[in-house]
Amino acid sequence: MQADVHQLVRTGAIAPLVTPSSTPIGFVALYTDRYDAMVRLAAMLVDRVDVAEEIVQDAFAAVYERWEHVETPAAYVRTVVVNKCRDVLRRRRVAAAVTLGRAQDAIEPTGDLLHDALASLPTRQRAVLVLRFYEDLPNDEVARLLKTRPGTVKSLVHRGLTTLREVIEQ
Repeated sequence: MQADVHQLVRTGAIAPLVTPSSTPIGFVALYTDRYDAMVRLAAMLVDRVDVAEEIVQDAFAAVYERWEHVETPAAYVRTVVVNKCRDVLRRRRVAAAVTLGRAQDAIEPTGDLLHDALASLPTRQRAVLVLRFYEDLPNDEVARLLKTRPGTVKSLVHRGLTTLREVIEQ
């Protein structure tokens, strides 16, 4: 469907359907002129053409919404495309980290109750507990090492110990 609409705009067949008051002629020209280049840019950044086409469509929608306020529409659409690509890549990294974290949580039992209980904790809670109690570091030092706030360390210690108690009681 998107390809059909895109083809209609490119060939000019859609122009009679659009009144000059509803869609600026400059926007149609920008879309016609820059669409393919923006899809190529997005595809190089996200490695998938279908995702790149969606990103570019969303970018042009954003440009259309702000058309009256945009001074350099070609630069603005490029900026929007790059930012949306970064969002997609960020979501991929988070999804990969979550998947990796789940894979790490599925460690085979070793027979050592404490080790197995620690292995069942989420990564941050495990790191805080090991640094706090095994390495005997103060909360401030743990916070500095993990690049977080001391209050977060205290919260992670509390949640981690609660989870450990539950795991050990089972």
